Amino acid sequence: ESQVDRGMRSCDPKGPLMIQIVKLFSAQTSAGGVSPLGDTHAFSAFGRVMSGTVKEGQEVRVLGENYTLQDDEDMARCTVRGVAICQGRYTMAVDRVPAGNWVLLDGIDTTITKTAT
Repeated sequence: ESQVDRGMRSCDPKGPLMIQIVKLFSAQTSAGGVSPLGDTHAFSAFGRVMSGTVKEGQEVRVLGENYTLQDDEDMARCTVRGVAICQGRYTMAVDRVPAGNWVLLDGIDTTITKTAT
């Protein structure tokens, strides 16, 4: 049992960051309504924070669907440019989101092909 396993099982906000990305939405539905770069082709990644706390400006590793511990070829580093939570049909920009919550992330979409963690 690793620290990652324990963090995800207990939904630990102080554990290592793990987010399961389940969908990409047009940036028009993201935190501020537009992509931080003004790019109309940008997407916000929607997922559940399984462990840790995600913060705006944080550097993260995006693990693609072919990533394995033995071969990290399907991994990319990027910076979270925006963090938001959903409130009904609206989104609200926040500075951090702890484990157990759903989150919209801006700035990581270019590294995702279909699914990611």
